[in-house]
This record gives sequence, structure tokens and C-alpha cells, in this order.
Amino acid sequence: WQQQKGALSLEVMPPQGDFVLKPEPSRAAQHVFFAAGSGITPVMAMLKEGLQREPHSSFVLFYGNRSTEQIIFREELAALKNRYPERFALHYILSGEHPGSELFYGRIDREKCRVFFQHLLNPREVEGFYLCGPLGMIEEVEAALQEFSVPSGKWHKELFTPAGSGQKQSAATVEEEKGVEHAQIEVIIDDDLFRFEWDGSADNIVDAGIENNIDIPYSCKGGVCSTCKAKVLEGKVQMRINYALEPDQVEAGYVLSCQCVPLTEKVVLSYDD
Repeated sequence: WQQQKGALSLEVMPPQGDFVLKPEPSRAAQHVFFAAGSGITPVMAMLKEGLQREPHSSFVLFYGNRSTEQIIFREELAALKNRYPERFALHYILSGEHPGSELFYGRIDREKCRVFFQHLLNPREVEGFYLCGPLGMIEEVEAALQEFSVPSGKWHKELFTPAGSGQKQSAATVEEEKGVEHAQIEVIIDDDLFRFEWDGSADNIVDAGIENNIDIPYSCKGGVCSTCKAKVLEGKVQMRINYALEPDQVEAGYVLSCQCVPLTEKVVLSYDD
């Protein structure tokens, strides 16, 4: 970049992924967010937009950090709280600094969530829960939500720190583990159809497509962000790791193509569905 001279044209992708809040101006509801560390990044944008565009709704944030000094967006969050004091509840949970209350000291876990749900909000009345952070935190909050019989369709998650022993989940189309050595791959992107051959040398379908000069959407390549989400229209694949897709999405045939290898001699994926 420092050596670039003259004009430079860049082609960029629009925002991708399923971890989104879709504000409805006429809606009056409650939205609850759990974040830890850098997991606040997408949550911050969702809070700003939601508070502005959904004026009859309330928003609650439980945000975990080690200390006050490590709180990301601390000033911005304080500004939101001052601007929307009646609609935005902000709770910091600190693991390395005692905030003066045992309830907010430690890590966000199932036990703390149980107390939150008993005293600070009624989870059954919440429109949606949004979880963003390390796998351990997400699993703890999910366990509490299940304990309080909150339907899984009401919570949304994005993993920000993939764990080495992350959850593994096979796509609904998988029947065997060993992939084929040769296959024809077809991908549909923005209504255009691209074909390339799979010879087993690439680690996954995304890498194979890139090697064939096909602009397949991807970002993290760790099974986390869902930018590479596609629907299997024909054939079968094996999805090695899944941090991003919900069970109903997998059942409907969606996969993370950065984690997939073909199991049949022809596979058709659509990135438009």
C-alpha cells in the first residue's frame, strides 16, 4: 500500500453473515445481548441501530471483561446509556476486578445467567437473545436459556474466539466421512453459475474455488463467521466444523463451504439461497 501510486480501484463484498438484528420501527419488544471481550464489536453496531430505529423497544447488554480498563467501547457505551437511559440497560461483568457486587464479579456463566433471568429480566418475554464471544461463554448462556425453556429460534450467536476443541457437527447431507478424489463442483453466486474440478488437493471447496479463480465469498475460513454459507442443491458434502449455523439451517441443507469436502462426484452449491 505504501508503494501504491496513482488511483486504485478495489472490489469489496457487502456485509455478510446471519448474526444481525433487523429493527422494526413499530415493534415494542426487549432485546438482550451477551458479549465478552472483542465480541462487543458486532453487538455495538446492533445496539446503535436498534436503539435508533426501534424507538419503542428496550435493550439489555451483559458485557464480560477482565477489568474496567479492558472494556472496549466503554465511552461509546456510556454515551448510549446517557442518551437512552430508559431503554438501554448496561451491565458489566468483570473477572479480574471486583466491581462491588458478587453478581457482576467473575465470568458470564450458567449460574449468573440464572440469577439474571430471575431478577433482572424475564427470558420468556424477550424477543431475541444475541450471544457473541468465546465458545465457553456461549455454551453457558445457551444452557441457561434451555433451562428456562427459551425456544432455540429466539437466540442467535456468533463465535469470536474459536476454541481448539470446538463443537463439530456434520451437515444434514453427510452419510460417510471419506471424501471423493474427483468431483465436479458447481457454485451459484449472484445468479451466475461457475464450474470447476475437485481433485482432492485443496483442503476445502472454498480453497478449490479460489485456486480456479472463482470469487467464492469467505472471511474467517474457520467455520465461525458464516460468510461462506451455501445451500446444497445437489450431491453430498461433509462439513468438518460448524460454529455458525443453527441446527435448523443444517437440517435445511445449508453448510459452511470453507469446511466442506465433496462426498459425491457432483456437488452443486448455491450462495444465493
